[in-house]
Parts: sequence; structure tokens; C-alpha cells
Amino acid sequence: MRTRLSRAPRTLQTSFQKSSIMRYETRQQREAAYMLRSMLDRPADWKGILKQFATALIFRIRFGVDIKDGSDPMIRVVADASHPLRHGGAPAGTPVDFFPLLRWMPRCLQNKSLRLASDWRWAVGRLHDEPFEAYMNSQTRAWSLTRDMLEQRQRQLDTGVEPELTIHDIKGAAAAVMAAGQETTWSSLIIMVLN
Repeated sequence: MRTRLSRAPRTLQTSFQKSSIMRYETRQQREAAYMLRSMLDRPADWKGILKQFATALIFRIRFGVDIKDGSDPMIRVVADASHPLRHGGAPAGTPVDFFPLLRWMPRCLQNKSLRLASDWRWAVGRLHDEPFEAYMNSQTRAWSLTRDMLEQRQRQLDTGVEPELTIHDIKGAAAAVMAAGQETTWSSLIIMVLN
């Protein structure tokens, strides 16, 4: 029997199969056109524009909510949560990932990555909660991975089946896709520009 932890990745994999990714194409084209217009208007701010593009693209796919411009509060949420991910060591490769009890060690005995994770826990919490709340508060609830997962959960509840995913699981999967997708997209774009 599959564990709860393995269900969210399995659900996400179907959304990124070759047969499923065509639905992202229109949004990608629209965001790319906006990015190119912004670069023509403000070439000195190319790094910020690339960061906004990566954030807006992944945010729309994940939550169905648009990032309006560089001052959108969700850009700050993603930027804050990205800091510990970039500076905290390899994901799933730090000592606390192998020995979870280490997180309860006194602060003076914690290594750098554990202290960083502790200090920035609030930012990761915001990445879990605020984009999800923005989706739930949106009037349109456009297509997104979050909507797919919530609809799957509701179908299971309606048929009397215990849902595979809790709201907490959905928020966690959303945050993981957001963090990984945004950083990967941005890094790839930076490499493309610099080469």
C-alpha cells in the first residue's frame, strides 16, 4: 500500500506527463510575450524581469492566479521562501533529513543549515499558506494543479472514500512545485542569457 507521502508526487507526475503539458502552452506564450515587452521597456532590470517571469509562470500553473507585476506580494512570498532553499544545503541531503531528531538539538549545537531552516521557517509557512489562500479567495478559480488536486479530493469525499490527499498535502505539494519550478526556470533563463 502506498504511503501518504508518496501520493502527492504520484498525483503531480500525471500533471506533467507529455500528454498533459499542452494546456500550459498558451499561458507560457502569454507570459513570455509580457517578459519580452518588459525587457524592451526596462533592459537594465533584466534579472528582475526574468525572476518575475519564472514566478508568474509557475504561480499560474500551480494556483491559477495571475501575478500582475513586479510589486505583487506573491513575488516577495516566493523570494523569501527561496532564500533558505538556496542557502540551506542540498534538499533531502542534510543530516536532519536522515536523522529527524537532530532538529530538536539546542541551537548552539545545530549546524548552519538547521539554524537557517529554523530562522526562515516562517517564510516556508507563508509559501504553503498565502498562495493557497489567494487561490481559494479568487473569484474565477481558473484551471491549475491546485484545482485538479482539490477536485480529486472532493470526488473522493463525495463517493465516501477517504481522500488520498489532505489539504496539508495539497499545500505542501503546491509549495514544492512552486519553489522547485520557479528556481529551476529562473536559473535556466539566467544561464541562457549569460551564455
